[in-house]
Amino acid sequence: MYTRKHYDSITTKSSVHNLNTRNKDKLAVPSFRLQKTRGSFLGKCIAMFNKVPQNVIDLPINKFQIHVKNILMSKGYYKVDDYFKDRNLYLLL
Repeated sequence: MYTRKHYDSITTKSSVHNLNTRNKDKLAVPSFRLQKTRGSFLGKCIAMFNKVPQNVIDLPINKFQIHVKNILMSKGYYKVDDYFKDRNLYLLL
């Protein structure tokens, strides 16, 4: 939810380079020197947000929260890494 609320203040991949890629609307994860900081709150938030499909991101904030909450509750992940490894996360749409 943090990433969705602060979407305008976070850098997108299209603003990092001028290439027209399919991931141009995704958020750019800041580069970190240490592994400890790569797993920080902001880095994980952006990585998790980038996994959400664009049609869900475009929903109003209240519907976005409900939709993401329902998906996460239906899956019941034990670890954050389980979320990242799930390839069928949004096939339920």
